[in-house]
Amino acid sequence: MGLVNKNSFTQGFSSWSNSVVNAAAIDWTEQLRILNDVADLITPELTIEEITAAIYSNVNHLIDAFQFAVGMYNEMEGTITYKGMIEDGKRIPDFSMDAIADNRLASWCIRNEAEIFMNDLDVEYSKYLRQKPVPLAGCNPKAALYVPLKLNNKVVGLITVRTIHKNVYQQHHLYILKTVGNF
Repeated sequence: MGLVNKNSFTQGFSSWSNSVVNAAAIDWTEQLRILNDVADLITPELTIEEITAAIYSNVNHLIDAFQFAVGMYNEMEGTITYKGMIEDGKRIPDFSMDAIADNRLASWCIRNEAEIFMNDLDVEYSKYLRQKPVPLAGCNPKAALYVPLKLNNKVVGLITVRTIHKNVYQQHHLYILKTVGNF
């Protein structure tokens, strides 16, 4: 994951933020500063656990990130591996899951190369899955965002933010995760 050009990022973020309804209620300058801090922290020398911790410590100021994870997709093995997952400020033990499972939101995100936006997981899961998923680790979330990570137009993983509260996410939160995913 390479660093984005901060000037083009700033211009894109500014033009997008100007079009958002209720923009006056959001401190765009502070959000932009935090995202720039994230860009400065991410370097190729970091492990996935260090990248996850660096992103979480900053993004948690912008999004209700009760649970935060970066999952790396291994196409050859058909798995998604989570290392350094954080829940309520504490690290969750590493684990892997089946990337083609039809009962997992992360698998849906990878297979469809598309975002997931849910403010009420109990109701909205049916847009993506036949039955409500049971967490493999951590809490039972009430809302969730998933964004595929791409490198050279190929899905290499995903980033997810989940929370125990309903109706907390807005479209700009999804944009923040997509932006972080480009670092």
